[in-house]
Amino acid sequence: NSYFTLGASLNANNQKKDALLAFKKSFKLDKSNSSALLQIGNIYKDIKEFTKSIEIYRKHQKLFPNIVSGYWNESTIHLRNQRFKIGWDKYETGIKNDNRFLINGFHNEKKWVWDGNPFEGTLLIYGEQGLGDQIIFSTLLPDLLKVQSKIILKVNKKLVNFYSHNFKNIRVYSENDSIPGESYEKFIAIGSLCKFLRTKTSDFENSSFKNFDVPNQNLNLKRLFPNKKPIVGISWYTTSFQTGVNRSLLPEEISKVINKSKLNFINLQYGGVEDQIQQIQKLTSNTLVSFPEIDLTDDIVSLSNLILKCDLVLTIDNTTAHLSSSLGKETWILLPYSADFRWFENTTKSLWYKKATLFRQGSDNKWGNIIEKILLKLKSKEK
Repeated sequence: NSYFTLGASLNANNQKKDALLAFKKSFKLDKSNSSALLQIGNIYKDIKEFTKSIEIYRKHQKLFPNIVSGYWNESTIHLRNQRFKIGWDKYETGIKNDNRFLINGFHNEKKWVWDGNPFEGTLLIYGEQGLGDQIIFSTLLPDLLKVQSKIILKVNKKLVNFYSHNFKNIRVYSENDSIPGESYEKFIAIGSLCKFLRTKTSDFENSSFKNFDVPNQNLNLKRLFPNKKPIVGISWYTTSFQTGVNRSLLPEEISKVINKSKLNFINLQYGGVEDQIQQIQKLTSNTLVSFPEIDLTDDIVSLSNLILKCDLVLTIDNTTAHLSSSLGKETWILLPYSADFRWFENTTKSLWYKKATLFRQGSDNKWGNIIEKILLKLKSKEK
């Protein structure tokens, strides 16, 4: 247990090699410690030694067949490297121990899970995980509607109005709503649609999805910036417990971008970040404009309007990244070295979103080089 705790502490401080040794020692001393073995695989994944990572995950599957994390974690390696068929197949194991955090009602279903074949009745689709996941997987719905025309969507309450506007022929329910059993015949998790509709790279390239939109709220941001230079919306933080530290920028880091650029910046950061905003304002002579009258956390339609009035959105991997990209806005996304599988590997473009550009950390897990690249690219927009 001491070695395991040491490994967790070292890993949290990005001392990967020392953490790896500690987890290996922990597992050597206690062969029943499935979590230690899993963490060994996770560290190999994070340093991108994917072959070793898969070996460890498969060892985990053999030794602990009833713990599905070994299968789930392996799925993310395959998906990151665009091995879609095996990746989406193993991704399904995430349902069994709720790694995928399905919307209320999914695990109580008595009806048949949809097998991908069209049928005469109605299909109920359950959202899963966070807002970003529900947004990214909802880009499959235009393709799905060509196969299955009768659909009900059950999603996070923040997305109900957003989806009701974009999908006129789909009935949209909140996560807390009770849906009458007689109103549908089969069901599926929204991420599980990928195993039918995103099995090869060309499925992404030929997607029917273009972009979402929202009712126009007539926000006039240009009046706030008399210099008429482009407006950049920024988001730098996520509250994600497991990966938030590696994905987020510190106020000192994001303030460098604002301070060294002559462009106009507006705040798109949701959550309770007032202290961080104050800190950023103290660190820069340029201004970060905020809109306290807009609820950036819960009002997705108003946040979308703010995004659409920007010329560019600069964000980390969080809900803002998915929302801005899905709205068709030019979006620059800063990714940690070991990024989420949804952004794949070895590419600066997103397969999901046409207007997204990816800026990836180096193996040092630092943001400095990315910030310099972004500042260089922003200079071309200052003219």
